[in-house]
Amino acid sequence: MNEVLTADVVIVGGGPAGLSAARELRKAGVAEVLVLEREAEAGGIPRHSDHTGYGLRDIKRLMKGPAYARKLAARAHDSGAWVLTSATVTGWADGCSLLVTRPSGRMRVDAKAVILATGARERPRAARLVPGDRPAGVLTTGQLQTAIHAGQGVGGTRAVVVGSQLVSWSAVLTLREAGCATVLMTSEFPAAEVPALVRWGASRLLGGPLARRTRITRIIGRVRVEAVEVEDLRTG
Repeated sequence: MNEVLTADVVIVGGGPAGLSAARELRKAGVAEVLVLEREAEAGGIPRHSDHTGYGLRDIKRLMKGPAYARKLAARAHDSGAWVLTSATVTGWADGCSLLVTRPSGRMRVDAKAVILATGARERPRAARLVPGDRPAGVLTTGQLQTAIHAGQGVGGTRAVVVGSQLVSWSAVLTLREAGCATVLMTSEFPAAEVPALVRWGASRLLGGPLARRTRITRIIGRVRVEAVEVEDLRTG
């Protein structure tokens, strides 16, 4: 480990939060801002979300995910922040010093402050305690978007989406663009967890109903998903 980098602030994570934080720090006068991103390209999850719905709040216009990711990366770069990709933080060296691994080898990054902008961790099926078989075709939204972005497809034409948050409707859009209909959206809550306007527009994309106060109790299928069992929480 020969290389040592220094910066005033190091941001771990080159998604929307990390890139936006880098730009704001530079605007505030911080001289050296370094963003560490483990993937080969900055931008985070929006890079794989090839549908509209991004950018209205911060860029003031609607954009598709990949374009939004590129815009944020460009704004961070233009602000003078340094974005280092293919850089995985593997631990703390001491204080505000980080251990980083890149294809070229290991390095240490020393900073006066560190911001963690690593995003949320999706809960897989096992973490949601859903029993049943373990066939192919059970995906988190992140896995789905990555597969579609890479041109791998989903291997089916009918899908069930668990949850009714914004990310769930994002999954519906992604499935639709891949030629896969959402035949059921199931949620344990009494109403969809999105604003009414979003719910009104997105509901027209569903190929089936939004089943409120329900949950998946079993996944069926040996090789691939064949069916799911759904429980009505009001009646059991």
